[in-house]
Amino acid sequence: MASANTLSEKFIQDKAIKYLAKYYKRSSANGKVFAQAEVRTLEKKRADGLIAWRQLSGGVGVASMEAKSAKTLSALVKQIDEGKIKKDSTWLTVVLVFMAAYILWDRGLRAYFDPFWVLVLYGALFLLLPYIQRMLQGIRLPFHQRFAVLAQLQQYPSNEPWVAIGTDSVNSKQYDLLKRACRKKRLGLLLVQKNGRVSMETRPRYSFAFPKKDFLVYYEKGSDIRKGVKKGGNWKIWTILGTSSQLRSSVSHFGLALAGFLAIYAAINFDLSTTEPREEKKEEISQPATKKDAFDFLDTLRDQIKPQPDRNELASKIDCNESILGPKYIIQDRLFDEEKRAVERVATLKAAGFEDSNYLWLPCYENELRIASFCVYPYFPRTSQENALDQLRSYLEIGKEKGLSVEKPRILLVELK
Repeated sequence: MASANTLSEKFIQDKAIKYLAKYYKRSSANGKVFAQAEVRTLEKKRADGLIAWRQLSGGVGVASMEAKSAKTLSALVKQIDEGKIKKDSTWLTVVLVFMAAYILWDRGLRAYFDPFWVLVLYGALFLLLPYIQRMLQGIRLPFHQRFAVLAQLQQYPSNEPWVAIGTDSVNSKQYDLLKRACRKKRLGLLLVQKNGRVSMETRPRYSFAFPKKDFLVYYEKGSDIRKGVKKGGNWKIWTILGTSSQLRSSVSHFGLALAGFLAIYAAINFDLSTTEPREEKKEEISQPATKKDAFDFLDTLRDQIKPQPDRNELASKIDCNESILGPKYIIQDRLFDEEKRAVERVATLKAAGFEDSNYLWLPCYENELRIASFCVYPYFPRTSQENALDQLRSYLEIGKEKGLSVEKPRILLVELK
């Protein structure tokens, strides 16, 4: 219990407000600062202190304060956050219910479950909720504890929130816990001594009033406070930097924006710089003879292909079919030096049931053949070798059943240039 010689809350409140008024006057563009105790919000919540100052940009900065003495020690000591425990215990119960249901289902008991008994099981398991709540209360996990003064301060919207206490409000252990909590939540902490001297223990984080222009819209006398603070012109040009917390917040936002820009710029340039070596990679991928896998047998199919005419002997084709994007595996059915013959072959394949058949002009694509021909393929291109191999086997089986000439199919890797 606090003695009669302890600092009163009124004393702490007055000294802290005077200190903050002087602190924010340095950042006021016109030298005017509103500093008053006991200011109510529109929701009838009473802030122990409210400070407002003119910014060079034309807006108004707002700081709120909550003062506590030894007589209100309970607000400065960590307490169990009942609301968070109830929320977490509910989620934990839901997880346990579903895990138990899954285990029972996986063990083969699903044969004995009907909808009614499933509901009964779920209802029985949710009876665990109060026991889980009591268990979490007994464990006292750090994230299930809170300082009442910090939760109380959140009721007073502001750019910079402060907590003010006296040197005799808490013991050293409680003070260390409170200071760490303020630093973690980016709240300002003022320590008032018996001689009236005030020291700043932690600085608050500056919060921008987005999308509101300023936080005074949340207070009953916000309009009057705004008019009083904004009277007169700006003559302190150096206040463009704002408070030290505002400066740090602006630098942090600028740094994040700059880092994002540099990351995007680096990603674009990296992609451009890796464009050239891609052809060498494709060249390596397109040599299945050097790999010992399921595609080794396709080399024999490659040897059966008759030599094709040199690309210089064939007419050039300017229009490229851009339907194939990225590296794809296709089933090469036939190669033709005339587009007319390729169209006829596609029509034959479609009549035989290969509705996805089409053709492409090889010079438009990167491939290992290096010839100028029209390549006919019976299926949609695929991105994996395994899928292409399945297509090849299916084509050989169906083609023979349909009486098609399918003696020379092979798998070809192509990519649009």
